[in-house]
Amino acid sequence: MRKNAWMRTAALILIAAVLTFTIAPASAYADYMEGDTRYELTLESKKGLQGDYMLTREGVTGKHMLLNLYLDVIDSACKTEVMQIVGDTPYYFDPVALSTYTYRLKQAKEKGIDVTLVLLLRGNAHCGAMGMMAVKQAAYDPNRLYAMDPESEAVEAFFRFIARRFASGYEGAKNIILGNEVNMPEAWNYTGTDDAEKNADLYARTFAKLWHIFTNDGNNNTRIYISLDHSWMDDGGGKGIPGKVFLDLFHEKIHALNGECRWNVAYHLYAPVLKKTSSIWKEQRLVTDEVTTPFIAPGNLHVLTDYLKETYTPSCRVLLSEQGYDIGEGEEIQAAGIALCYYEALTNNMVEAAIFRSYVDEGTDGGLDLGLVKPDGTPRKAFQVYQEMDGKRGLYIMAYYLARTKTTWK
Repeated sequence: MRKNAWMRTAALILIAAVLTFTIAPASAYADYMEGDTRYELTLESKKGLQGDYMLTREGVTGKHMLLNLYLDVIDSACKTEVMQIVGDTPYYFDPVALSTYTYRLKQAKEKGIDVTLVLLLRGNAHCGAMGMMAVKQAAYDPNRLYAMDPESEAVEAFFRFIARRFASGYEGAKNIILGNEVNMPEAWNYTGTDDAEKNADLYARTFAKLWHIFTNDGNNNTRIYISLDHSWMDDGGGKGIPGKVFLDLFHEKIHALNGECRWNVAYHLYAPVLKKTSSIWKEQRLVTDEVTTPFIAPGNLHVLTDYLKETYTPSCRVLLSEQGYDIGEGEEIQAAGIALCYYEALTNNMVEAAIFRSYVDEGTDGGLDLGLVKPDGTPRKAFQVYQEMDGKRGLYIMAYYLARTKTTWK
């Protein structure tokens, strides 16, 4: 009860600060009085980064780490590593690639970091993995991510192997995400069709297989997530499927396959206009409080969680597994984007974590500069927000940047 009381008090302090644009001293956020007893105010940490920067860069903090696990670690040419047999067929795995993941997971557990693994099949997969594991499509593109074939023995072998190796446990992953932005099949979950029914059906069958294997072969404490981008009722300029449409179809189909299957949502809380961080707030009707909103961003995250709670189940977890904010409008706007995203995650009890895309500008984000630090390692203001937002000064830091940019958040 006391922790909940602290959180409500902290939220009220921040809301008051943002609404009045009055910044209280940092000491106001350091402790909390209940009767005659003083308690230190400690914020639950929900922050994290994609990549292994918390393990490899000195002083980078966080509670959550996300790593991509590519299905081409299955290697039919390698006959020396642990294998998984499906039917009468043995499948072998690349020992070098797997040892890297095992080592990073062990390091993370020792530091108290929760790991999320994203299962991906890339177009440049080697040793025949594409032919064994991808859905049969007409086109081949090494730059795409491909949908997995739910009928493939190789896919089943991969799922069974990682359920044993990486299920939740001492050296396992807390969360598994199947695919990436699966409502955008043209680039991120290629199936050869943009038909919503076909894409949802294919993904649901793959998800059901993964969930069944993890529940029976792995550890049923591991949470399995569907991945959606920020387009809620927008179709990506005709290149994708609105996230809400895909989610509803997915639920219908997976419920028919296995009514006991539990799913969660990994959402990408980017700005509606990717180069304009300030568009994460209500601007030009791109972000609204209605369930018909084109996009879901930090300014209306509650639309997603309210919909999940009221339509499906309050026990559904939301993982903000990828988001970053471009530096184009200046460091304060970028820092305010980080602050607003994290504040919304912190105060929403359905949200497990907010994992940010880039510690440093990587040059692989379609022209976006999302890094908390510059390419030369110089920290940006967003890095200060990231480092401090789960500490004693966290509410102060978040309120400070939101108040400083009050003319932008309309």
